[in-house]
Amino acid sequence: MPEDAGLVLADAYGDGLLREAPELRIAAAARRAVLIRLPQAAAHRLHHLSDPEVVAGGS
Repeated sequence: MPEDAGLVLADAYGDGLLREAPELRIAAAARRAVLIRLPQAAAHRLHHLSDPEVVAGGS
């Protein structure tokens, strides 16, 4: 495990935060792009599940 990564240990009886991850900030434009692409990808997946004949990449 990299030293700069967060680490959580969990089992059936509980969990514990062993190492906190550093806070990473991204630019507002990049954040907006992700917030738009994520729901679009989810919608495409749901559409493909409901209509399997849809060609991947098509609308």
